[in-house]
Amino acid sequence: MIRQAPGKILKAITEGNAPEGAFSMLLDEFNTGLDVEYLRELLRSPVSSIVRGGAWILSELGTMAAPLLDEVAVLLEHPDRGVRFDVLNVVLVNAEPKNGALIAQALRLLNDTDEAVRWKCLDVARRLSKEQLLSAQTACVDEKLQARLAWLSDNNETSGSLIERYSNGSAQERAFVLIAAGRKSLNHMSVLKFINESGNDEKGRLAGDMLEDVLWQTPKGSPN
Repeated sequence: MIRQAPGKILKAITEGNAPEGAFSMLLDEFNTGLDVEYLRELLRSPVSSIVRGGAWILSELGTMAAPLLDEVAVLLEHPDRGVRFDVLNVVLVNAEPKNGALIAQALRLLNDTDEAVRWKCLDVARRLSKEQLLSAQTACVDEKLQARLAWLSDNNETSGSLIERYSNGSAQERAFVLIAAGRKSLNHMSVLKFINESGNDEKGRLAGDMLEDVLWQTPKGSPN
């Protein structure tokens, strides 16, 4: 039986009478033991704002979201960009090799119409494990995407070669060059710098973010 407090929160949300901070309060309830199955009601709502809040909670649950992974395929196609943005993180954290088709579906958002979603997908793609990438490659039904994934899995190109490929490539090829450089950022700082200076789109901004991460993590020299 659902506890009264979260039950009231859920009811208020679904009826459109949610108090301020309702989704944060509900997240606290899930983090303290409320069954995540209760989140399905929000994820299946016909109201975009409710689905958006549910997707945000799902993205914040980490590995606790795994039982709801079967909801994610539909959410990746949701018209609300915030939903698509948030569930990408759910794929990264919870998808296993057996979920290759879902990972491949998520990677199609590299071509999303929304720049913020494309940025998030690039960031997720550079963080995927080798096993996740291989499973996506195996399950992918898009031949062009499958070929890009195969290249990414085997890529050992030099920074100079990657810069040349970025300069002359299509939008998708440039995206995969950035992903490749981001996966080995310490080896390809010149590539990230080149991409960052090439434009202020999602690729340039993410390259700048990755450069900052590398510089932050690189040990500084000892003081004189």
